[in-house]
Amino acid sequence: MLQYKKIQDVIDTITSKVVLILGRFIPDRIVVLDAIRDHLRSRNYLSVLFDFEPTSRDLTETVSTLVHIARFVIAPLCP
Repeated sequence: MLQYKKIQDVIDTITSKVVLILGRFIPDRIVVLDAIRDHLRSRNYLSVLFDFEPTSRDLTETVSTLVHIARFVIAPLCP
């Protein structure tokens, strides 16, 4: 039973602290991205960055799965 408690604690931590940052980040936006990550860290969140062009179905499915366990997601809406 102790093992299940540890697993539950890990899952609880992930779902309460992980923030996904999704997008295709050009070098000009890295400063903004770093500021977002620093702010999240100061709020005790763990940011996970996915810098990609969603061309692969496997990658899209992986991100979709992670989105469902994250506390929230940050994604740029402009090109």
